[in-house]
Amino acid sequence: MLEVVDVSKEAHKQGGELPYHGPKLVLECTETNTPEAATRMYDRDPRSHRPHYVVDPVGYRIFKTSDSTRAVIGTFAPSQPQLRSRCVFVAVCKFSSVSLEPEHAINLGRLLRALCDIEGVPAIIHEGQPGSSIGPTTLESFEGILSWTVFPGTPEITQPGYMDWANINKGLQDYATPERLGVSPGVTIYEDTTEAAEEVATEDLNSQ
Repeated sequence: MLEVVDVSKEAHKQGGELPYHGPKLVLECTETNTPEAATRMYDRDPRSHRPHYVVDPVGYRIFKTSDSTRAVIGTFAPSQPQLRSRCVFVAVCKFSSVSLEPEHAINLGRLLRALCDIEGVPAIIHEGQPGSSIGPTTLESFEGILSWTVFPGTPEITQPGYMDWANINKGLQDYATPERLGVSPGVTIYEDTTEAAEEVATEDLNSQ
């Protein structure tokens, strides 16, 4: 079973309501070893950047930390790309300077597949690494999973660091759509199965 634990009740500042077009998961990282440490850090400053979700590929857990219908706040390009399309921020429990082990990268892909289905995001990856970026129009229209580093005009952003996209994509594609089994106070439970899902080709943004 996969549990999504809701820890979003702590008071914090949020942006405006997100549009429905261009749904995407924007990956960052917690810069902590555990999701519990990350959520405590976010709770200390209610006006600081706070992602919508924290995912723990080692403990295989998902924590919902903010209302995903509303924009996050933080450092962004003047064009505010996180407001022009549906950007759901997902913090991976890792340090930006540390790469995930292969099995944990596969776990991350499976967790992201669950979030894709929860948030209505296509299971497509833009395999950008630190130092690469895409234009505002391409970012706005893209639907799928990408790194925070590809936001235009934000060279200071290094999160989530190097990503093992091959194994992340393996977990993303070899995981059937999870079925919601039930809800208890603060926890939503999903069926967890490794049954292969229909593969979705990675979109080539270089051609745009």
